Amino acid sequence: MAIVGCVALFPCPVFGSLMLCGVNEKNFSQATRFCLTIAAIVLLTEFAMFAGFRDDIFPTSAYNLSYCFALTVIAFGLCIAAFICFALFTDEDGPELTCEFKKPHIAVIIGLVCIGVALIFHIVGLATTGWASADLDILTVKVGLWSVCLQSTCSEYLSLPDWLGAVRAFSIIGMLVIVGCVVVGLLQLCNDNKILPVVTAILAFVAAFCLLIEFAVFAGKKEDNFGDVDLDKFGDVDLDRFGDFDLGYSFALTIVAFLLCIAAGGCFLVPKFLGQTVSPADSE
Repeated sequence: MAIVGCVALFPCPVFGSLMLCGVNEKNFSQATRFCLTIAAIVLLTEFAMFAGFRDDIFPTSAYNLSYCFALTVIAFGLCIAAFICFALFTDEDGPELTCEFKKPHIAVIIGLVCIGVALIFHIVGLATTGWASADLDILTVKVGLWSVCLQSTCSEYLSLPDWLGAVRAFSIIGMLVIVGCVVVGLLQLCNDNKILPVVTAILAFVAAFCLLIEFAVFAGKKEDNFGDVDLDKFGDVDLDRFGDFDLGYSFALTIVAFLLCIAAGGCFLVPKFLGQTVSPADSE
């Protein structure tokens, strides 16, 4: 539920920023209110279920609700407040979103291809267990961000070090930012507003920054403790026994996605520097 809430909230600041730039205020206000509604429902369900069932989750101890629970309640209240503000102060008589295809500058098309491929590569890298691998006698272990595979048997982590949790967090944030970049980038196909290339480029560079932290931390910490996993076939396995880990294809895909995000950000800025938002062939 928490991840669903984050996904629902993510487009809101993007849409709000576009509204500040005067891009189709009415339609983006409606989209923002829809996302806020979904996020508020998810957050309400999240903290209500946790508060109601915490005694069942922790039957042996009495737990008091902490600041994390309070922050979730505050986030719910802010979603409601933001919804009211968008409903009261949006110009509903403004122009509606009309999507009339406009052939963008060739650099924008290249940028869209780059960011789209970056999204695919990052999702594959995020979901697979090819981040690192090591051998111990006849056994081969493959490590991912979410699970570990020993031979053909896979298991989630029993324990997780802080650094791997940070890698997970930046990988998810990076994926969400890339999705936002794709959405805003596609708007350039039907809207020649000059602010769109800048917003898209910023999102691409932010995504690249998140991916940079992700693979840099993993590369620097891969020799540290990954944590323990529970494999029914082999019993409890300590990954430290496998010695040095070699970086794998999932790590490489993330680096390629990082480079593609940088390339996409540069491509999206080309029309801005040239003073063109459409293809030179269409401007003649």
